[in-house]
Amino acid sequence: MKLEPMLAEPGVKPRVDPSLLHEVKYDGVRTLFVVEDGHVTFWSRGGHDITAAFPELAEVPSHLKMQNGVGDGEIVVGNGTMADFNAISRRVHVQDPLKIRLRSRETPTNLRVFDLPVYERDDLTVNGVRLSLMQRRELLAATIRGGLPNGVVCMGDAGEFGDGAAFFRSCLEQGYEGMMVKSKAGLYYPGKRHPDWGKSKLEQTADFQVVGYTWGEGWRGERQLFGALVLSTGTPGNLQYCGEVGGGFTNEELETIGAHLRTIAVSQCPMVKLEKVEGLCSWVAPGLVVEVKFMDWTSDRKLRFPRFKAVRRMR
Repeated sequence: MKLEPMLAEPGVKPRVDPSLLHEVKYDGVRTLFVVEDGHVTFWSRGGHDITAAFPELAEVPSHLKMQNGVGDGEIVVGNGTMADFNAISRRVHVQDPLKIRLRSRETPTNLRVFDLPVYERDDLTVNGVRLSLMQRRELLAATIRGGLPNGVVCMGDAGEFGDGAAFFRSCLEQGYEGMMVKSKAGLYYPGKRHPDWGKSKLEQTADFQVVGYTWGEGWRGERQLFGALVLSTGTPGNLQYCGEVGGGFTNEELETIGAHLRTIAVSQCPMVKLEKVEGLCSWVAPGLVVEVKFMDWTSDRKLRFPRFKAVRRMR
Protein backbone atom coordinates (compact mmCIF):
# COMPACT_ATOMS: atom_id res chain seq x y z
CA MET A 1 0.00 0.00 0.00
CA LYS A 2 3.01 2.33 -0.09
CA LEU A 3 2.43 5.43 -2.24
CA GLU A 4 4.28 8.59 -3.17
CA PRO A 5 2.76 11.86 -1.87
CA MET A 6 0.98 14.30 -4.14
CA LEU A 7 2.87 17.60 -4.48
CA ALA A 8 1.67 21.20 -4.75
CA GLU A 9 2.45 23.94 -7.26
CA PRO A 10 4.38 26.77 -5.53
CA GLY A 11 3.70 30.49 -5.66
CA VAL A 12 -0.11 30.51 -5.78
CA LYS A 13 -1.51 33.98 -5.04
CA PRO A 14 -4.34 34.14 -2.45
CA ARG A 15 -7.70 34.90 -4.04
CA VAL A 16 -11.43 34.56 -3.50
CA ASP A 17 -12.75 31.41 -5.17
CA PRO A 18 -15.55 29.22 -3.71
CA SER A 19 -14.29 26.20 -5.67
CA LEU A 20 -11.12 26.13 -3.52
CA LEU A 21 -10.40 24.70 -0.09
CA HIS A 22 -7.74 26.48 1.97
CA GLU A 23 -5.69 24.54 4.52
CA VAL A 24 -3.09 25.55 7.08
CA LYS A 25 0.46 24.90 5.86
CA TYR A 26 2.14 23.29 8.84
CA ASP A 27 5.85 23.55 9.56
CA GLY A 28 6.62 19.92 10.28
CA VAL A 29 7.49 16.62 8.59
CA ARG A 30 5.31 15.57 5.66
CA THR A 31 4.38 11.92 5.92
CA LEU A 32 2.38 9.22 4.22
CA PHE A 33 1.42 6.78 6.96
CA VAL A 34 0.37 3.21 6.26
CA VAL A 35 -1.99 1.44 8.66
CA GLU A 36 -2.03 -2.33 8.47
CA ASP A 37 -3.99 -4.43 10.97
CA GLY A 38 -3.33 -2.21 13.98
CA HIS A 39 0.24 -1.23 13.10
CA VAL A 40 1.46 2.00 11.50
CA THR A 41 4.49 2.88 9.38
CA PHE A 42 5.44 6.50 8.70
CA TRP A 43 7.18 7.32 5.41
CA SER A 44 8.89 10.64 4.69
CA ARG A 45 8.33 12.60 1.51
CA GLY A 46 11.60 11.14 0.23
CA GLY A 47 10.44 7.57 0.85
CA HIS A 48 12.36 6.88 4.08
CA ASP A 49 10.88 4.91 6.97
CA ILE A 50 10.82 7.38 9.90
CA THR A 51 8.59 5.35 12.23
CA ALA A 52 11.28 4.73 14.85
CA ALA A 53 11.86 8.47 15.36
CA PHE A 54 8.32 9.00 16.67
CA PRO A 55 7.42 6.21 19.14
CA GLU A 56 4.62 8.31 20.66
CA LEU A 57 2.71 8.00 17.36
CA ALA A 58 2.58 4.19 17.49
CA GLU A 59 -0.94 4.46 18.93
CA VAL A 60 -2.31 6.34 15.91
CA PRO A 61 -4.19 3.25 14.58
CA SER A 62 -6.21 3.06 17.80
CA HIS A 63 -7.61 6.51 17.02
CA LEU A 64 -8.74 5.56 13.53
CA LYS A 65 -11.83 3.63 12.44
CA MET A 66 -9.74 1.93 9.78
CA GLN A 67 -7.83 -1.35 9.75
CA ASN A 68 -5.95 -0.92 6.48
CA GLY A 69 -5.29 2.33 4.64
CA VAL A 70 -2.95 5.19 3.79
CA GLY A 71 -3.22 8.71 5.19
CA ASP A 72 -1.43 11.89 4.15
CA GLY A 73 -0.45 14.39 6.81
CA GLU A 74 2.17 16.31 8.75
CA ILE A 75 3.99 15.32 11.93
CA VAL A 76 4.28 18.45 14.08
CA VAL A 77 5.26 19.62 17.53
CA GLY A 78 2.65 21.79 19.24
CA ASN A 79 0.50 23.52 16.65
CA GLY A 80 3.00 23.16 13.81
CA THR A 81 3.83 26.87 13.52
CA MET A 82 7.13 28.32 12.32
CA ALA A 83 8.13 28.75 15.98
CA ASP A 84 7.67 25.00 16.51
CA PHE A 85 9.88 23.93 13.60
CA ASN A 86 13.17 23.86 15.52
CA ALA A 87 11.64 21.38 17.96
CA ILE A 88 10.44 19.00 15.24
CA SER A 89 13.74 19.28 13.35
CA ARG A 90 15.55 17.96 16.45
CA ARG A 91 13.46 14.79 16.29
CA VAL A 92 13.86 13.65 12.69
CA HIS A 93 17.44 12.38 12.37
CA VAL A 94 18.00 11.01 15.90
CA GLN A 95 18.95 7.32 15.83
CA ASP A 96 20.01 6.60 19.39
CA PRO A 97 17.05 4.79 21.09
CA LEU A 98 17.62 6.52 24.44
CA LYS A 99 17.68 9.98 22.88
CA ILE A 100 14.57 9.14 20.87
CA ARG A 101 12.67 8.19 24.04
CA LEU A 102 13.86 11.28 25.90
CA ARG A 103 12.92 13.67 23.11
CA SER A 104 9.55 12.02 22.61
CA ARG A 105 8.79 13.01 26.21
CA GLU A 106 10.39 16.46 26.04
CA THR A 107 8.81 17.47 22.71
CA PRO A 108 5.97 15.06 21.90
CA THR A 109 4.61 15.19 18.38
CA ASN A 110 1.12 14.89 16.98
CA LEU A 111 -0.24 14.03 13.56
CA ARG A 112 -2.30 16.46 11.46
CA VAL A 113 -4.03 14.47 8.71
CA PHE A 114 -5.36 16.23 5.61
CA ASP A 115 -6.02 13.45 3.09
CA LEU A 116 -6.91 9.79 2.73
CA PRO A 117 -5.56 8.25 -0.51
CA VAL A 118 -6.40 4.64 0.50
CA TYR A 119 -9.26 3.45 2.71
CA GLU A 120 -9.65 -0.20 3.71
CA ARG A 121 -7.44 -1.19 0.77
CA ASP A 122 -9.60 0.78 -1.71
CA ASP A 123 -7.47 3.13 -3.84
CA LEU A 124 -9.25 6.51 -3.74
CA THR A 125 -6.70 8.25 -6.00
CA VAL A 126 -6.74 9.04 -9.72
CA ASN A 127 -5.58 5.44 -10.28
CA GLY A 128 -8.56 3.91 -8.47
CA VAL A 129 -12.02 5.04 -7.33
CA ARG A 130 -11.18 8.69 -8.14
CA LEU A 131 -12.87 10.38 -5.20
CA SER A 132 -12.75 14.18 -5.06
CA LEU A 133 -10.92 16.04 -2.30
CA MET A 134 -14.15 16.83 -0.44
CA GLN A 135 -15.31 13.22 -0.68
CA ARG A 136 -11.97 12.04 0.70
CA ARG A 137 -12.09 14.61 3.51
CA GLU A 138 -15.62 13.57 4.44
CA LEU A 139 -14.46 9.97 4.71
CA LEU A 140 -11.38 11.08 6.65
CA ALA A 141 -13.51 13.01 9.16
CA ALA A 142 -15.59 9.89 9.78
CA THR A 143 -12.42 7.81 10.18
CA ILE A 144 -10.68 9.82 12.93
CA ARG A 145 -11.92 9.03 16.44
CA GLY A 146 -10.64 12.31 17.87
CA GLY A 147 -7.30 11.48 19.49
CA LEU A 148 -6.19 11.79 23.07
CA PRO A 149 -6.46 15.01 25.13
CA ASN A 150 -3.01 15.99 23.84
CA GLY A 151 -4.22 15.53 20.26
CA VAL A 152 -2.24 12.52 19.02
CA VAL A 153 -4.09 12.62 15.71
CA CYS A 154 -6.57 15.09 14.25
CA MET A 155 -7.64 16.60 10.94
CA GLY A 156 -5.68 19.51 9.56
CA ASP A 157 -7.32 22.92 9.88
CA ALA A 158 -9.09 24.19 6.78
CA GLY A 159 -11.44 26.92 5.59
CA GLU A 160 -14.15 26.25 3.00
CA PHE A 161 -15.46 29.82 2.59
CA GLY A 162 -13.25 30.54 -0.42
CA ASP A 163 -11.64 33.81 0.74
CA GLY A 164 -7.99 32.91 0.26
CA ALA A 165 -6.57 36.31 1.22
CA ALA A 166 -8.41 36.34 4.57
CA PHE A 167 -7.42 32.74 5.35
CA PHE A 168 -3.80 33.43 4.40
CA ARG A 169 -3.71 36.48 6.66
CA SER A 170 -5.19 34.41 9.51
CA CYS A 171 -2.53 31.71 9.01
CA LEU A 172 0.28 34.26 9.22
CA GLU A 173 -1.22 35.94 12.29
CA GLN A 174 -1.25 32.56 14.04
CA GLY A 175 2.40 31.93 13.19
CA TYR A 176 2.06 29.52 10.26
CA GLU A 177 4.27 29.86 7.19
CA GLY A 178 1.37 29.95 4.77
CA MET A 179 -1.52 27.92 3.42
CA MET A 180 -2.37 25.17 0.96
CA VAL A 181 -4.84 25.90 -1.85
CA LYS A 182 -6.72 22.88 -3.20
CA SER A 183 -9.49 22.28 -5.70
CA LYS A 184 -12.51 20.86 -3.88
CA ALA A 185 -13.23 18.67 -6.92
CA GLY A 186 -9.58 17.68 -7.34
CA LEU A 187 -8.29 14.11 -7.44
CA TYR A 188 -5.22 12.72 -5.66
CA TYR A 189 -2.25 12.27 -8.03
CA PRO A 190 0.41 10.11 -6.25
CA GLY A 191 3.98 11.29 -6.83
CA LYS A 192 2.98 14.18 -9.08
CA ARG A 193 2.96 17.96 -8.77
CA HIS A 194 -0.47 18.98 -9.97
CA PRO A 195 -2.31 22.33 -10.28
CA ASP A 196 -5.22 20.94 -8.22
CA TRP A 197 -2.92 21.61 -5.25
CA GLY A 198 -1.05 24.86 -4.70
CA LYS A 199 0.68 26.62 -1.85
CA SER A 200 0.96 30.22 -0.76
CA LYS A 201 3.68 31.13 1.68
CA LEU A 202 6.13 33.84 2.56
CA GLU A 203 8.24 33.31 -0.55
CA GLN A 204 10.61 36.29 -0.44
CA THR A 205 13.11 37.49 2.14
CA ALA A 206 15.04 40.74 2.32
CA ASP A 207 16.91 42.92 4.80
CA PHE A 208 15.38 46.19 6.04
CA GLN A 209 16.52 49.10 8.19
CA VAL A 210 14.42 49.59 11.30
CA VAL A 211 13.48 53.26 11.70
CA GLY A 212 10.97 53.06 14.55
CA TYR A 213 8.58 50.91 16.55
CA THR A 214 4.97 50.94 17.70
CA TRP A 215 3.38 50.38 21.09
CA GLY A 216 2.48 46.79 21.94
CA GLU A 217 -1.14 45.86 22.59
CA GLY A 218 -2.68 43.16 24.79
CA TRP A 219 -0.11 41.06 26.62
CA ARG A 220 2.75 42.83 24.80
CA GLY A 221 1.52 46.16 26.12
CA GLU A 222 1.20 44.76 29.63
CA ARG A 223 4.85 43.66 29.47
CA GLN A 224 5.94 46.93 27.81
CA LEU A 225 7.05 45.17 24.64
CA PHE A 226 6.91 46.71 21.18
CA GLY A 227 4.07 45.92 18.81
CA ALA A 228 5.81 46.20 15.44
CA LEU A 229 9.03 47.40 13.88
CA VAL A 230 8.77 50.23 11.35
CA LEU A 231 10.75 49.22 8.25
CA SER A 232 12.48 51.10 5.46
CA THR A 233 14.44 50.48 2.30
CA GLY A 234 17.47 52.37 1.05
CA THR A 235 20.52 53.63 2.88
CA PRO A 236 20.88 56.16 5.74
CA GLY A 237 20.11 59.59 4.31
CA ASN A 238 17.77 58.12 1.70
CA LEU A 239 15.47 55.79 3.65
CA GLN A 240 11.96 55.10 2.31
CA TYR A 241 9.08 53.71 4.39
CA CYS A 242 7.89 50.21 3.35
CA GLY A 243 5.64 49.00 6.18
CA GLU A 244 5.77 47.38 9.61
CA VAL A 245 6.37 43.86 10.86
CA GLY A 246 4.82 42.64 14.10
CA GLY A 247 4.68 38.86 13.72
CA GLY A 248 7.22 36.05 13.89
CA PHE A 249 9.06 37.13 17.06
CA THR A 250 9.82 34.80 19.95
CA ASN A 251 9.39 36.16 23.47
CA GLU A 252 13.16 36.32 23.83
CA GLU A 253 13.48 38.31 20.61
CA LEU A 254 10.80 40.74 21.74
CA GLU A 255 12.73 41.36 24.96
CA THR A 256 16.19 41.62 23.35
CA ILE A 257 15.18 43.79 20.41
CA GLY A 258 12.96 45.94 22.64
CA ALA A 259 15.80 46.66 25.03
CA HIS A 260 18.04 47.69 22.12
CA LEU A 261 15.36 49.93 20.60
CA ARG A 262 15.19 52.00 23.78
CA THR A 263 18.92 52.74 23.53
CA ILE A 264 18.72 54.10 19.96
CA ALA A 265 15.50 56.13 20.20
CA VAL A 266 15.57 59.55 18.49
CA SER A 267 13.08 62.40 18.23
CA GLN A 268 13.37 63.01 14.47
CA CYS A 269 12.14 60.71 11.70
CA PRO A 270 15.24 59.26 9.95
CA MET A 271 13.45 58.82 6.61
CA VAL A 272 13.41 61.21 3.68
CA LYS A 273 9.64 61.65 4.01
CA LEU A 274 7.83 61.87 7.33
CA GLU A 275 5.29 59.04 7.50
CA LYS A 276 2.26 58.79 9.77
CA VAL A 277 2.56 55.45 11.54
CA GLU A 278 -0.42 54.41 13.66
CA GLY A 279 0.56 53.67 17.25
CA LEU A 280 4.12 54.98 16.81
CA CYS A 281 6.12 54.83 20.04
CA SER A 282 9.43 56.25 18.84
CA TRP A 283 11.71 56.69 15.87
CA VAL A 284 15.14 55.07 16.15
CA ALA A 285 18.54 55.81 14.64
CA PRO A 286 19.50 53.59 11.67
CA GLY A 287 21.66 50.63 12.57
CA LEU A 288 19.25 47.82 13.41
CA VAL A 289 18.80 45.65 10.30
CA VAL A 290 16.33 42.76 10.24
CA GLU A 291 15.57 40.02 7.75
CA VAL A 292 11.88 39.76 6.91
CA LYS A 293 9.87 37.19 4.97
CA PHE A 294 7.00 38.50 2.86
CA MET A 295 4.63 37.50 0.09
CA ASP A 296 5.28 40.32 -2.37
CA TRP A 297 5.12 44.11 -2.82
CA THR A 298 1.99 46.24 -3.10
CA SER A 299 1.62 48.74 -5.94
CA ASP A 300 2.83 51.54 -3.66
CA ARG A 301 5.96 49.59 -2.58
CA LYS A 302 4.74 48.33 0.79
CA LEU A 303 5.40 44.82 2.05
CA ARG A 304 2.51 42.38 1.73
CA PHE A 305 2.14 39.89 4.61
CA PRO A 306 5.54 40.58 6.25
CA ARG A 307 6.88 38.34 9.01
CA PHE A 308 10.09 38.68 11.04
CA LYS A 309 12.80 36.11 10.39
CA ALA A 310 16.03 37.25 12.06
CA VAL A 311 18.22 40.13 13.21
CA ARG A 312 20.95 40.73 10.65
CA ARG A 313 22.80 43.56 12.37
CA MET A 314 22.33 45.32 15.70
CA ARG A 315 24.37 48.40 16.46
